[in-house]
Amino acid sequence: MRRIIIFLVLSSITALYAQSNSVRLNVVLNHVNHLVVNPSQAVTTLSYNTVEDYRNGVKVVQKEHLTVFSTSAYVLNVKLANQDFAQIGGGNNENISLPNIKVAATSSSANPGLNLTFSPAVALGIANHNLISSTAPSFNTTFDVSYQGPGSNEFLKYAEENKTVVFSNDVLYSLEPK
Repeated sequence: MRRIIIFLVLSSITALYAQSNSVRLNVVLNHVNHLVVNPSQAVTTLSYNTVEDYRNGVKVVQKEHLTVFSTSAYVLNVKLANQDFAQIGGGNNENISLPNIKVAATSSSANPGLNLTFSPAVALGIANHNLISSTAPSFNTTFDVSYQGPGSNEFLKYAEENKTVVFSNDVLYSLEPK
């Protein structure tokens, strides 16, 4: 009996000194969609320098051009900011609608296999065109982008004698949750 009383007394003393409280920990996960264009590639130029360029077209591939961070499935779209290209310099300073400049994306070699679908090369215009579609999140996933100007002498009529003519427009990319 004495052992039971001593045990009860010791248990009561321990209960007086051992206390516990609780804290609720909340973890808030917000949706994040983040798209970055490689800053060193803020300007892409399609240069027609030779007869072959005018006949066959020109293509520029920008390696690791776009980086996507998205906590959900997404669609990456592309479009032109303006219907017409503005002439920079030169005599006429006119705005013209240039034919069939296309853009396409591929996974960069740095990416592991992801749940991605790439659209074939799309002609740039003022309407959004789906370039990349993902069924899963992407964390700092990089994409190569190719810009391709047409051949078949389509740009020949815009060239001016003894002058370099430059036409410019902005390409807009948008990242939207799926």
